[in-house]
Amino acid sequence: MKKVAYLLFLMSSIFSFSQVEQNKFNFDDDTESFIAQGGSIKATPKGYITFSPVSNYARIVQSTNYVNANKYKYLHIRISNQSKTNDLLAFSLEGKTSGKIPISTNDGSDFKEYTFKITSDKWSGNVSEFKIFPRNSESKLNEDDGDLIIDYITFSKR
Repeated sequence: MKKVAYLLFLMSSIFSFSQVEQNKFNFDDDTESFIAQGGSIKATPKGYITFSPVSNYARIVQSTNYVNANKYKYLHIRISNQSKTNDLLAFSLEGKTSGKIPISTNDGSDFKEYTFKITSDKWSGNVSEFKIFPRNSESKLNEDDGDLIIDYITFSKR
């Protein structure tokens, strides 16, 4: 009986899932639990993820770990945008766009850092899901014409 109880305890420990606080995503040969919706995501040994959109509403989603929104009010993201037409990067909380920033296009091998100041009233407590997505400023959609390569995403106090 003790062996069965111990085995059940071990199995529940192995298969249970708990979120942890994470404010830095460095992508060292790992997607760091980001998933792609409307596209694909791939980690590289160089410490980047490549997001390849295939739909107008493509985005990457982090819903595995949480960010302490009371502590961190800024999102810093370093990217190389391979698209010719996607000239905006958007940040979304609870299904609503919480910020958009202009980004350069056709970056080639150049990387640039962009910063969002997060002011949404939804940004409080432990935020367990956020989305990042490229957009075209004219059509308001993702134009699916190039990858978005992400070096890191970091949340900070400033």
